[in-house]
Amino acid sequence: MGSTGQNAWKLADHPKLPKGKTVAMVVLDGWGEAKPDQYNCIHVAHTPTMDSFKTTAPEKWRLIKAHGTAVGLPSEDDMGNSEVGHNALGAGRIFAQGAKLVDLALASGKIYDGEGFKYIKECFDNGTLHLIGLLSDVVAKRCC
Repeated sequence: MGSTGQNAWKLADHPKLPKGKTVAMVVLDGWGEAKPDQYNCIHVAHTPTMDSFKTTAPEKWRLIKAHGTAVGLPSEDDMGNSEVGHNALGAGRIFAQGAKLVDLALASGKIYDGEGFKYIKECFDNGTLHLIGLLSDVVAKRCC
């Protein structure tokens, strides 16, 4: 990844996926790997097609992280969602999203430099602004 210029985004050859062959990247929203117990709906479901993919070509089956810092969220405890996962896949890299953007703007003070904040400050400079918000450590509830 250290290269720059025209070859910066060129993918390296893969030993199991020869050039010129068809590749399918399948994204299954809501499908995940977890502890195989009676509470895991994917584990208890009859999934012959997916089971076949995993057993006949395990070297071509990859799990990816779809939560936390792997998709640009503040911490490993933050649950991913379709939007952040698709943004990370589509961009081909990790970038700050949602609550992490807010956290960074608050930490750096840049939130006060935005046109929206300046407008609100100007409108209520000689008055009172009442804000109602939700404070939570659950990213899905405090963002977007």
